[in-house]
Amino acid sequence: EEAFSCPDFLVSTTRGKVVRMEASMFKKIHPEKRRGHKLIDGFDTPVSCVACHSSDPALFATGTTSGVFKLWNLKIRKAVHVHTFDGSNSSGGITAAAFHPDGKSMVLGVGNGRLVFLNFQKKDKTQNQQKNEEKEDSDNPRTPPLSEALEAGQIEVVIDREMGELSQPISRIVFSPCGNYIATSDLGRHVALFRWYHRDERKNKPIEWIYIGRHRAHTKAIASISFLPPTWGSSPSSSSSSSGVATGTLYESRVMADITPRLFSVGEDRLLHEFDVISSSINRGLILKATTKTDESSSPTALLPLGGTDPRFACANNGYQIKLWGEQSRLKLPSFTNNSDSQDEKGGKDDDDNDEDDDDEDADDESTGEASKTISKDTLRCVKTTLAPTYGGPVSELIVIPSIGKDGKTLHDSQYLFYSTYSKMTGLLKLPLDGDPFKSSALIAHSGEISSCACTCDGRYVITGGSDDHVVTVWRVSVNALESSIILGGDPNQAFANVLGEGGQEGETFKEFKDFYYLCQLKQQGIDTREARKITNLIPPEQVVNLFRAMGYFPTESEICNLKQELASEAYPTGPDGIPQVCFKDAVRLYVNHRSVFGLKRGEIEEALQKLIHDDEEKAIKREDLLNIMKVYGEVMTPDEITTCLAALQGVRQKDVNSSQLIEALPAMMDADDVATELLGLVK
Repeated sequence: EEAFSCPDFLVSTTRGKVVRMEASMFKKIHPEKRRGHKLIDGFDTPVSCVACHSSDPALFATGTTSGVFKLWNLKIRKAVHVHTFDGSNSSGGITAAAFHPDGKSMVLGVGNGRLVFLNFQKKDKTQNQQKNEEKEDSDNPRTPPLSEALEAGQIEVVIDREMGELSQPISRIVFSPCGNYIATSDLGRHVALFRWYHRDERKNKPIEWIYIGRHRAHTKAIASISFLPPTWGSSPSSSSSSSGVATGTLYESRVMADITPRLFSVGEDRLLHEFDVISSSINRGLILKATTKTDESSSPTALLPLGGTDPRFACANNGYQIKLWGEQSRLKLPSFTNNSDSQDEKGGKDDDDNDEDDDDEDADDESTGEASKTISKDTLRCVKTTLAPTYGGPVSELIVIPSIGKDGKTLHDSQYLFYSTYSKMTGLLKLPLDGDPFKSSALIAHSGEISSCACTCDGRYVITGGSDDHVVTVWRVSVNALESSIILGGDPNQAFANVLGEGGQEGETFKEFKDFYYLCQLKQQGIDTREARKITNLIPPEQVVNLFRAMGYFPTESEICNLKQELASEAYPTGPDGIPQVCFKDAVRLYVNHRSVFGLKRGEIEEALQKLIHDDEEKAIKREDLLNIMKVYGEVMTPDEITTCLAALQGVRQKDVNSSQLIEALPAMMDADDVATELLGLVK
């Protein structure tokens, strides 16, 4: 009989492992010698979170929905620590992770709201081992990084403590820069605060992590939370543009014991909250300090603080825009009036009472107290709106790419951001943000949803976790391709013209935009004037708004206010009256950045109208009811404003007709098509 023979082969398993099998091993007698060689030890369930160490660029952590926690050494591409938390996906899955700023510990969110604190400590040694290590340390005084110490078995990972005050899966964990506070957000829309302080806040008791409280300030899912120190933006060494640099500090000084940070959260309910960390305590709970409404139609998806001498937030939304927000006290802006009636934002129990899906068992755990009496509104102002990358869905995560000096410690002003979308795509953005499509790059990182991403502390690598493909991918950051794209892209004005419409500067959309711009110049001086025309090639903000409307973009009063604030905060030329003036190329850029990416669709009009009708079977609304709603709800219109708009839409002079005649000219019952043609002036 012929002997059995086969080539070496690979075997992959359902648990994410790839094993190399050698043909010769089948001839071995001992069972241990008939084992294959493991090449890849992957993940058998979705990767739910990744986190990078705060000072060791070679160490990062991953967690899965099945409770498998791993610490990885990036240099050797190997897991140096593995621990599995017992339980099913609901009780043992890892949902979030974060390293302490000092790098000596980390926190995991496990199951339905458990916080697990892990410490990195030296293993207990025998006397002989201790003497040998002391001798080696005297010969080699270098302290190995944590990743190397874990690989060598010198450091062990110990579960120090578990806290179960929260009852919903934790979606995000962030440390304050001083390292003395932890903030979490969960799927129950709570923001919770923990403090490294004396137990029960009594100085005669030992110091440990204590639970301060939580606040349900959002009525929809929380998109992001972030800590800021009060000295944010006051660095005297920063001299970069205020609209887009991220400043850093020395690694050794990242833990600042004397700084009480500021905590912000943003949610899909279009609210940006600041919490009063200083006044929060065990007795008073987590107190809401200030609230700002971010959008009228789009929902926020990511939040990132940008440093510099004039700090700002970068807030991405699902309308494919990134808005920059600045503190009102820091901005030297004229006073613009916002006529929109924002909803009454309330936190804690007040929100619970208005939400049918809330659990009554959580009501006693909410922080309200004095917060509802001291909330200030609109403390932040939108000072810039830019077009976000439009690949693979809205931006869901923004991360600053650190820039390390030659000494390996100093963090310079970074000029790049890493972003990821909900599905598949990741890429880089160059600061300052201005909407230029050539200043962004994109690639397909995963085959499905991207669950989490993190950047190493030296800015050289980015780690992304895939929820659907069960894969963790390590990307090397190289900005050369992005810089080449910017150079090859040429004139930014041409890039914005290409985004404006098909054909670029030779297309019909661009020519139509130019015609309307010239018309706005004529209207500014007066169409029927007999005086000599003064061609300035500039138009004021009011005409910019008219230009947008003529092109089919109808900004709300809140969006008009944001536009005026942007014109006032940027370096635009001003007229004799001090009002900013806009040239043609800036008008194109503003329109591309501010307009809706996909335009106004009939389905959106139908959906909005259906909400006003409150009857699924009815498809039309009485004209009187619709006009009354416009006078009372949302950005209200006065009767005179309605009359003026109807006269313009019907092509008659207002002085020739009265308001009742204009209203009677409308259809008695108005459906979506009537609203589009009769009220919005759109062509069928």
